[in-house]
Amino acid sequence: MDFMNSHTIESVGMEYIFNMISPKSPYGLESKRSMTAYKRGDESKLQEELDNTEKLIELIRKYPVEFNKIKFILMNFKEIKTSLKRVENSISIDEVELFEIKNFILNIKDINIVQKRLPSIPEKLNPCRNFELEELFDPEGRDNRTFYIYDCYSEELRYIREEKRRLQGLYDGERKRLMKLVEGIIGLPLRISGEVMVHKSDKDTLEKAMNCPYLLEDSSTILSLTFRLKKSDDINRLLDEIEDLKLKEEQEEYIVRRNLSLEIKKNIDSINEQISHIAYLDLLLSKAEFALEINGTKPVIGEDLCFVLKGGRHLKLDQILKSQDKQFIPLNCSLKSGVTIITGANMGGKTVRLQLLGMLQAIAQFGLYVPAESFKTCIMDFIYFSIGDMQSIDSGLSTFGGEISGMIDIMNLRQYRGLILVDELARGTNPEEGYAISRAIVRYLKDKSSITLFTTHFSGITNEEGIEHLRVKGLKRIDFNELKRELESKNVGMEQVQDYMDFTLERVEGDYDVPRDAINIARLMGLDETILNWAEEILVSGRENNYEQVKFRSELNS
Repeated sequence: MDFMNSHTIESVGMEYIFNMISPKSPYGLESKRSMTAYKRGDESKLQEELDNTEKLIELIRKYPVEFNKIKFILMNFKEIKTSLKRVENSISIDEVELFEIKNFILNIKDINIVQKRLPSIPEKLNPCRNFELEELFDPEGRDNRTFYIYDCYSEELRYIREEKRRLQGLYDGERKRLMKLVEGIIGLPLRISGEVMVHKSDKDTLEKAMNCPYLLEDSSTILSLTFRLKKSDDINRLLDEIEDLKLKEEQEEYIVRRNLSLEIKKNIDSINEQISHIAYLDLLLSKAEFALEINGTKPVIGEDLCFVLKGGRHLKLDQILKSQDKQFIPLNCSLKSGVTIITGANMGGKTVRLQLLGMLQAIAQFGLYVPAESFKTCIMDFIYFSIGDMQSIDSGLSTFGGEISGMIDIMNLRQYRGLILVDELARGTNPEEGYAISRAIVRYLKDKSSITLFTTHFSGITNEEGIEHLRVKGLKRIDFNELKRELESKNVGMEQVQDYMDFTLERVEGDYDVPRDAINIARLMGLDETILNWAEEILVSGRENNYEQVKFRSELNS
């Protein structure tokens, strides 16, 4: 059973949340990609995650400079898991791979040094140094970040390099001697490459160059001849010996790389543990930064079914409204097992409320701080969001078919504990049948062990016994005639009506009047008053007729 399907993830806006989590290292990014929601039975693990985040937030606030250094070090990590896998398979890795492993080891050292200045850092965030590998890769203790196969790795290698340097010195000396000798003969300086160009018009120099036993004609043009230094027997002998030593050096360096690979293999568990620590540190640091960025709060995780929210904010919408110099109205609500129905006219933000509640639950179960003043919940087995845009071209299902297919899936999870969010079920089908199906589903879910939130425009559903009823206050306390005059005087569009909307929820007991915001909003938009009066008459008569039909059916069934 998935905690959330792809439709729910998209509907509650979790992609937006995940994009706000920004690890710096490849290991933190990998941990982010493999993030899963905590499941029932993991309450203590989730609590530990939230506690560690809380400690990290406190440390970030007290030691911002140190954590900026840690973030910089995290950005310097390279992916070495492929090289480690090669080492595990007894493959000798190359110098680039050894360079990356060396830098990994020294980055661990750097983080460890910085973290020593931080008190009470959780153990899981503190990767232990491997002094044996540090000494192996930096035997001279210079903290040099480049990789080099040091002479001390092999006595044979030391001898080969010393001999190569000696022969190279003899070669350079012999070559310089010959170059000076040639320059004395022809009266021209040789290039460092041992070449000299002589103009054909300079007959005397050209003759000297052509007769010089230490020069060879190399190339010619219309205007000049180019000569190069001829290698003497001594130079050829030295070059042969140097080339032979180079081959021996390569062979010995391979032996050293093989030995280094074997040493890494011996320490593979230690390195993998360090990787695990870095991944956790990086991801948790990103979670702490997310909490600070959203001014979040630590959710309280209980074991019994509960959902109590104060001051919840929809992050994406909040950001959009701030860019427009507007403010998101925080949501307060307390939900219990069974069904809670939210009613209210369009533009009342009911869908946003559902998205927010699903987002908050998901955020908490992924071990993140939530954008709210306070939030108490429990671990749910699943979150499901049904919204009236579930048409599936691939499966050939209509919107209604997609909704019902989703409801069937939910019915199969009746033994589990979940958060079920249903936004205006069956809005796209026959209203009478849509009402009947919606009410029947509410009746089915009201005694199940999940929390169900159900938005609807079907009035009679709230008459079902055993359900909670919340209503968006909306525009019901507004004088619409006065509001219309004000909008006309300010010469603003209908989008400004949102500024007059009361988005808070109020609990409703017993019967309630059908919200008339839709008719009033149509009035604000200038729909003919005669049509509006007819609509109000039809609304009242329709409600009375519906009551009589229900009463008749009830008597017939009895």
